[in-house]
Amino acid sequence: MDLPRRGLSFSRITYHADVTQCLGGLNPPQPWYIVVAAPTSSVSDYPQQQQLTAFKVPHGTAIKFKQGTWHAGGSGGGGGGGGASQAG
Repeated sequence: MDLPRRGLSFSRITYHADVTQCLGGLNPPQPWYIVVAAPTSSVSDYPQQQQLTAFKVPHGTAIKFKQGTWHAGGSGGGGGGGGASQAG
């Protein structure tokens, strides 16, 4: 997936109720950034800002999210990604 560069900010966060998801960065060869919140059982349990945690992920590392994990980002360098919307 090639995400547009949006800086280190996001305005929407993604939720997948019925599937797990793996994200990783291979190209370009640099760290990438992800923001996550603990899994919930419903899209109506939208996370609050204080429930979000940001990570700088080393190049070549992949992350597997459990069902219901909220996440935004997933792009390398200065790209914030995070353009995904709530999805149930």
